[in-house]
Amino acid sequence: MNREETLALYELAQKEGVEAWNKWANEMLEERKRLEESGEWQFKTVSENLTIPGNNKTKLWFEKSEANFSDADTPHIFRDDAKFSGFHFPANANFSNSTFTKFAEFDNCVFFENAVFNNVNFKDYTNYSKAKFEKNAIFTFCNLTGVSIFTLIKFNKFSSFEYATFNGITFFLNCKFSDESNFSNSTFNNKVDFTSSKFIKNVLFINANFNDQTIFSIAQFFSFTDFNSINAENSLSLERVKFHKEIPNFIQASFKEAPRLDNIEFGNNVSPGNFLNSINSFIHPDIKARYQALKRFAIQAHDHENEQRFWAGELRSDRSLRTEDGSWNLRPLVSAFWWGNIAYGCVSDYGRSIVRPIGTLLFLICLMTGLHLTKSKTPLTYDKAFSAGYIAANKSFLYLGTDPTKRSIIKEKYSALYGANENQTPKIPKTILTAEFFQTLLSAIFIFLALLGIRNNFKMK
Repeated sequence: MNREETLALYELAQKEGVEAWNKWANEMLEERKRLEESGEWQFKTVSENLTIPGNNKTKLWFEKSEANFSDADTPHIFRDDAKFSGFHFPANANFSNSTFTKFAEFDNCVFFENAVFNNVNFKDYTNYSKAKFEKNAIFTFCNLTGVSIFTLIKFNKFSSFEYATFNGITFFLNCKFSDESNFSNSTFNNKVDFTSSKFIKNVLFINANFNDQTIFSIAQFFSFTDFNSINAENSLSLERVKFHKEIPNFIQASFKEAPRLDNIEFGNNVSPGNFLNSINSFIHPDIKARYQALKRFAIQAHDHENEQRFWAGELRSDRSLRTEDGSWNLRPLVSAFWWGNIAYGCVSDYGRSIVRPIGTLLFLICLMTGLHLTKSKTPLTYDKAFSAGYIAANKSFLYLGTDPTKRSIIKEKYSALYGANENQTPKIPKTILTAEFFQTLLSAIFIFLALLGIRNNFKMK
């Protein structure tokens, strides 16, 4: 329909109800169905992202089924409450450059093709709750003055709110964005709430401004999330948010108040992933920078737990042996830093585990006990096994205490294992002395890591 036909049908629907509009919409949808069943519904591809009607019947259907309310040349002003609740739009719906001076109600609408609200001015309350967008939903450069409700909406294709300005309280509760969504350069001057929304594909908030309370609690992001260079002048909550696939990008983001990161979750496959993945897969340098940004916010919030968590992610991002083209890069294998990184992660989970270093220390004691028994030439007895364990434990715990009696006991245990010279000096094999040197060194490291784990887990400064 052209603009005059569209507005005439709209005025009829304001008088007789939504049925007057949907009667026409259902007739158009039935005609489309008949074209599809007969094989006369055809499209041809112009470019990767553009298709156009492939024959005259399909083109004619779109011309009859489009709803053209407003455009750049003839902007329309809705001077009364705009009541579109429950309307079905069988083809493209164009509201570009229109102005809604009072309520704009689009709740429970279904847009079967593209919905274009580019550069629209909403001066009062706006409601799109439970609307369904089957194709692209374009709200770029919109200005929304009053309360805006985008609750329980299904965006099945691309959605854009780029450069939009939200001056009133805005709700995106329980929305589902099935395709890419773009909020870049948008401005939220009042509270905005994305609680429990799902973003299935990439979502962009690049350079967005959040000037009041911002809530993403319990939201789920299934692909890449870009908060690069956002500015938040008030509180921002990511409580119980889950990022399933990629670490979010908060590089160069600015927060006046530290963001809330309580119980934030990352999926098992979030880069750098598990131990093998962090070595076998290429880890883009930006991944490390993203962890650094999150760590900075955790420090700002005095969130010690997440600070340690993001620190671990930052270090794990440095373990990859792959290049961007998938080939192997083995140069890190001659780097002490790379091996230290691996050891630090395996033995103590980057200072976050208490069990790992203590367990490794106990394993070292058992190993040294076995070595003592192997090098002893006397028959195996209970006393001999006890002597070997006693020596190994004391060496690992760095000869706790300076009591001469204890030193004499150690001397007796050595003699029981290896015998003694005429002057009662134990005949300790050189292999044992060398092994004990490394045991003492490693034990000191494991004890330090265990104490570090206690400090980090109990948030001790």
